[in-house]
Amino acid sequence: MIRYKIFPVVNVDSYHPPLEISCIVSLIKNKDLKYNESVYDWEKANYYQIHLSLASINWFAHYNFKYLKSYSNYTKFSNLRTKYKNLRHIDYSTYLKNVKNNVISNPKYFWKFIQ
Repeated sequence: MIRYKIFPVVNVDSYHPPLEISCIVSLIKNKDLKYNESVYDWEKANYYQIHLSLASINWFAHYNFKYLKSYSNYTKFSNLRTKYKNLRHIDYSTYLKNVKNNVISNPKYFWKFIQ
């Protein structure tokens, strides 16, 4: 319901009359709606396992590129870096596609993307 506000908070302007708006909102909860998307909870992350995973990576290509300065080491590292960037782009594109596909059926997923 929209009606003219009798006691306005600010001075009345003829172009912007004070209005009072009230509406009734009913929330319908659908118990059958399931949320199956995985969401990362960084506070509960297993940082020890992350450390072990990073420690198990063979970093020799990066080390050789940084410190030995040979062309073959640069080529090897450059190829690995290009492969990483391509995979990162594919993963991010897949993530965006999932957000776009789920925005109607699962708006919470969209807002997690915005945050």
